[in-house]
Amino acid sequence: MAEGPGSPGKVPGSLEGGGCRVHLGEVAVSSRVSEIVDAVRTKGALLPSGDVDFTLSRILSQASSPDQVMRLVTTAIPLIVPCHKALAWHPSKSGDYYQRAPKKLGRALSRLAGPGRLETGEHCSCWAFPLSVPVAGEPIFLVTLGSEPLSSQDAFLLSALAQQCGAVIGKLKLVSAEQANLRRAATRNAELESAVSSLTRITEIHRRLTEVAANAGEKGIADTLHELTTLPVLIQDEQGNPRAIAGDVPAEQLATDAGGRHEELIGLLRLARRAVYYRRGWVVLASPNDDVHGVIVLVDPSRSAGDVDIAALKYAATVLGVELARVQSIAETELRSHAARERDIAQARAAELAASEARQHARQELMASRARLVAASDIARERITRDLHDGAQQRFVTSLIHLQLAEQLWEDAPGHAKQLLGLALRDAKRGIDDLREIAAGIHPAILTQRGLAAAIDALAARLPIPVELDVPDKRLPSAIEAGLYFFCSEALTNVVKHAQAQYASVRVDLDDRRCTVEVRDDGMGGATPRPDNRGLNGLRDRIGALSGTMDIVCPASGGTVVRASVPLPREPADPAPSNQA
Repeated sequence: MAEGPGSPGKVPGSLEGGGCRVHLGEVAVSSRVSEIVDAVRTKGALLPSGDVDFTLSRILSQASSPDQVMRLVTTAIPLIVPCHKALAWHPSKSGDYYQRAPKKLGRALSRLAGPGRLETGEHCSCWAFPLSVPVAGEPIFLVTLGSEPLSSQDAFLLSALAQQCGAVIGKLKLVSAEQANLRRAATRNAELESAVSSLTRITEIHRRLTEVAANAGEKGIADTLHELTTLPVLIQDEQGNPRAIAGDVPAEQLATDAGGRHEELIGLLRLARRAVYYRRGWVVLASPNDDVHGVIVLVDPSRSAGDVDIAALKYAATVLGVELARVQSIAETELRSHAARERDIAQARAAELAASEARQHARQELMASRARLVAASDIARERITRDLHDGAQQRFVTSLIHLQLAEQLWEDAPGHAKQLLGLALRDAKRGIDDLREIAAGIHPAILTQRGLAAAIDALAARLPIPVELDVPDKRLPSAIEAGLYFFCSEALTNVVKHAQAQYASVRVDLDDRRCTVEVRDDGMGGATPRPDNRGLNGLRDRIGALSGTMDIVCPASGGTVVRASVPLPREPADPAPSNQA
């Protein structure tokens, strides 16, 4: 049997025997492990290998760490089975109680699923037995190196010993983890007790400061904070002037900063958003908004204030901010009340002025509308007079002349007289047609007889561009029908004359209260009512006479939309007259 790792003649860090050489780490065994190994060696000479394994298992249960277990096992195995060396190997890494296997053997170990022999390529017998370590979950092997092969009994014995070793290591790891958990729990319990104690004190601080803020104002806040912390307290305004003092505040703390240093301090506090140690005291900004700044100072030359004291200072700053906000709110309420009264007076005056201007504008618009209506009536009368003079009157005058000539020639030239009678009859018929056209321009007969839908249909049929109609065949009061007819007539005339359109449409929507007419075209757009635009102004006046409204819209897609809306009376529409032949 080979000598142990501490035998003389061995090179530290290596193993030799039977033509096999493997480089290993130095194994150091404590005095307690040496005694156990001596006991195993003594018993091993007297007991069978199974009894030795049982005895070694009992001894393993006394180990205090995985490293001690593995040193005991690897030291004792060469005394139990024929091998030179026993080691703990991992295929790819080193740990607390195992080493990384040589690269070639590491690949072979990674393929093992159970106990087996490793091919080393040398005259060396190498066996590997997996350790069952539930906690680690790593492929760790107990490896033996020797010059003689192991018997099946030795292999079984080492396999059982490896399993036992793994179980002990797993138990030790669990115990170690549990102890660590207990230590962490104890630490957390201590921290929790400290936090509960601090929280209880902070809760009391909050209660005291909240109570005093409702009754005693800034002076009460300073006195309560001084009582809670035993440190002097100073409250300053935004310019650094003292507003409340509690305790023995040094004179240097009461002195106002010069040269804008107080403004710099406020800027620093706004950026820090926490307590800042400044001029031998802890300073916190109490700022309910950007305009009001209050500073509260906890005078602490020795910097003895604890976390609870700083927490009390911060909450006192919060309470002070609420108090400053309350004072400011009262002042702002008074200012708002005064401003509201002034605003109401100004609004009443402005409303009165606006109403006066509106009445004046309405009167001007009414006068202008009446003037336009009178002018339109005059123009219509002039047009009718001109049309009668240039049309029907000329026809009737010519007919009369022809009749007079026919009377003179009736006896001498009856044939020529008959021709003159024919010409007189022709001119009389043409005159009658001219009179009918003039009458249709004043009020078309089809509108009276058949209603708005038929009249607009006849109007659209005379236009040079196609017009799409969506007009319900329903009678309306005669005044509304006439107003809407002439609205559509004027709008379509403007489309033909000015819009350069290829298409137009007329749509009429009716409900119980209003009638809405919309005339749309696809022309160049840009129609706007101007003082000199008599056509559009006439449309607006005509719809206004019906208590209606008119809008002109030029969509971005092009064209113009002229829309009129007039209210409908509650009484039923005039009955449509019967058609006359």
